[in-house]
Amino acid sequence: MELGLALGLMFIVAGLFYLLPAVLVIASGRVRGNDLALWVAAVLFTSWLGFVAFLVVTTIAAPQQRAARNAIDARRAQMPTLDISDHRPG
Repeated sequence: MELGLALGLMFIVAGLFYLLPAVLVIASGRVRGNDLALWVAAVLFTSWLGFVAFLVVTTIAAPQQRAARNAIDARRAQMPTLDISDHRPG
């Protein structure tokens, strides 16, 4: 009985250790959209090696991507919004 409990606990810990890089990729704000899905898939297939690659690649590309994302967000904030909830037909 104790051996089964120890093995079960060991599998749970190993599973969490395996999934931790994917959770860290999802929680980071370094990538969005399709890039996020591709990085999560890469990390799930390669685990910690893929996570190290994720850190290296996103650290190198971070300043250019951050500047482009900030410019897009600034333009989006200046755009007028259309509220159609007050318009009634007729």
